[in-house]
Amino acid sequence: MNEKSKEEFSLSTINDIVTVEFTYLEDQVYDFIRLRSKKQNSKNKLSNNFIDTYILFLVYQFYKKRNNFIAKDAIYQEDTVVLEISPGNDKYSKIKITSGMLFFYEEFTASRLFNIKKSTLSELRDLKNKKSKSKLEVQRYKKLREEVFNCIKKGKGLKDILIRSNNSTSSFRGLLYNSMEQFYEKIPSDNTVLDNEWRKIRNLIRNKPENASTKNSFFKAFEEEGVSFIYEKEPGQPGVYYAVKINSNYDKPDLDVKDNVYDCINLVEQNLPKFDETTGEFNYQNWRPYNYKKYARILKIIFRHNREFPISMYELKVIFSDLLINAQKEDPNRKEITVKDSTLDLLSKIQDPFDLVSEIETHNELKTIFNTIEKYLRFVFEGIDQDIFNEIYTRYEEMLHENYEEIEKVELFINYYNENDDKYKEDILLKLSKIYSFIPKLNIVNSPLDVLIFTQLKLIKGVENNE
Repeated sequence: MNEKSKEEFSLSTINDIVTVEFTYLEDQVYDFIRLRSKKQNSKNKLSNNFIDTYILFLVYQFYKKRNNFIAKDAIYQEDTVVLEISPGNDKYSKIKITSGMLFFYEEFTASRLFNIKKSTLSELRDLKNKKSKSKLEVQRYKKLREEVFNCIKKGKGLKDILIRSNNSTSSFRGLLYNSMEQFYEKIPSDNTVLDNEWRKIRNLIRNKPENASTKNSFFKAFEEEGVSFIYEKEPGQPGVYYAVKINSNYDKPDLDVKDNVYDCINLVEQNLPKFDETTGEFNYQNWRPYNYKKYARILKIIFRHNREFPISMYELKVIFSDLLINAQKEDPNRKEITVKDSTLDLLSKIQDPFDLVSEIETHNELKTIFNTIEKYLRFVFEGIDQDIFNEIYTRYEEMLHENYEEIEKVELFINYYNENDDKYKEDILLKLSKIYSFIPKLNIVNSPLDVLIFTQLKLIKGVENNE
């Protein structure tokens, strides 16, 4: 390839990327490392457009397979278009690289291809952006730059991938893609509870207790639920999958696998976050929604729903991200998109308001209302004797039927509290009478609050009977 054609080829179209031969690719990789290991200045504009674009093209594909990183930190989801890759052939369409993709590319190449420590890169960026630096800070900045350039010069991660490719472009692409997968797993999401709990789940699947103090509860979960896990590469599949072996207790809990998986998982009750009666909000910061035993049961339910076939770790995390969505960071500028719950059915289609079930597919407002009601009821009834719960449930149901004609004009738990003369119920009924002030304002849903409350109370009663 002469100099002119090489220069033209470095412009990097999609056609160039998908048809490149390994010998040219190898040459470009070493050029890519050599250029970046030189200290950049205004007179020496460094670039290797081909490798930059080659990796960005893979990043684009990776994003599309990961639903544009919807569960990750918002910085990875920024959708401002910053670059375009031209097709170079009628078979392809030009693709757009967003600022989120570019940020992932920069973080990925630094960490996985050049083995630069995240702490080093973070400190270097902070010092670089500082308007005025002390003498010690200038020295520190120079030292960090030297450390970064030495890492780039070695290009350890990238060279390892190149060597392991065994003269195959497709192998190089596959190894690079797998490296992205490993890096992706460690990216923080917009839900810190999910990140913390996901580590527990992964350890459970891999049979690796987090530490000595959790070892007993870890293996007790296996014993009580009668399960064991196999973490393995499934032949013919693109990613790492897990399988579950059921030793006993296969039919516990009792569930209908024809139902939506989320409804069946809801049979495993979440532990409550701390509730602040002053603010009327739940503190999710230190929330621990499930223990090991409950996670073992949840994984067993998912396994049964998947017809006993292995499931990818990515698909598994999607399920857990939806289960723990209440702890998600709220960004008012970004619409939250969650896994659609296909088990929900419109309230308007239900003729008998006293026979509402969990199969309710409706808008976000209704889902938020039910979540609020459920968590408040669980907060109130936590540790309460089952007989007391049943008595309150029965009387509340009777009051619903007694007041059916004017149900929109009353708040039954307030009436229940006022009529009560049982000292054992006084405290709990007082708490229940406050529920109306915690339910979000209804803007779309046209249904009496007590009907919604009873719906959730009935679900809780059903779950407790199944536990």
